[in-house]
Amino acid sequence: MARLGMRQEARHVESYLFRGEWADQLVFAVLAGEWRATRGGPRG
Repeated sequence: MARLGMRQEARHVESYLFRGEWADQLVFAVLAGEWRATRGGPRG
């Protein structure tokens, strides 16, 4: 996700059950203007 220009905004420790074990969940985000700037798209 970081290679796409996103940043980690949160880590929810042991927040959900996955295959019988508690797992962490990472939350990534990017602002629309930052995404457009890195992709060369239209501004607005």
